[in-house]
Amino acid sequence: MSPEELDAAIRHVRIDPGFPAFLKFCRRIGADVIIVSDGFDRVIAAALEHADLAVPFFANSLEWRGGDRWRLAFPHWQSDCRVAGANCKCSHIRPAPRARIAIGDGRSDFCLSAAADYVIAKGALARHCRSLKRPHATFADFADVTVHLRGWLATAGRILAKAARTRAPVPQLPGLDG
Repeated sequence: MSPEELDAAIRHVRIDPGFPAFLKFCRRIGADVIIVSDGFDRVIAAALEHADLAVPFFANSLEWRGGDRWRLAFPHWQSDCRVAGANCKCSHIRPAPRARIAIGDGRSDFCLSAAADYVIAKGALARHCRSLKRPHATFADFADVTVHLRGWLATAGRILAKAARTRAPVPQLPGLDG
C-alpha cells in the first residue's frame, strides 16, 4: 500500500484511554516515561499524534521504498539480545538515579523487567513473573497501571523514609501483588 493508504489505516489505531492520565500523573511526580516497543515507529508516532501526546520512544522502523513497497528495519536489534527481540529492550537500560518501573505484556519485556525495581504486567510478562516468583502487579488497562504505581510509590516512600530515619540499609522494595 502507499504511505497515504497506510497512514489512513493507522489512523484507526488508538492508545489505551487511561494512558493520557497515566502520563499526566508521571509528569506531575517528575517521572520520565519512555516507550520501548517491538512495534513500528510509524504506528506509534501516529497513535501518539492522534492523542496529542509527546512521548519519546524506541521502536522498529517501516521504511517506504516507493510505490507500494516497504522495508522493515530493526535499528535496535542486537545479536546477543537475551530474548531475541527485534528491538532489544535491554539495550535501552541506562543507569537510573531513581526507581525504574517496567510496564509490559510480552516476551520482549522479559529482560527489561528483570532490571526494574517494580513491574506492572499482563499477558506473557505476567505469566513470566509468576513463573519466576518475581513480585509484580497485574493490569488490564492504564487506569490500573496508575493505581498500582500510586500504591507502590506510597509504599516505597514509607519504606525509604523509615530507612532514612533509622539509618538502616534500604531493603528491596516490594511488589504489591502478583
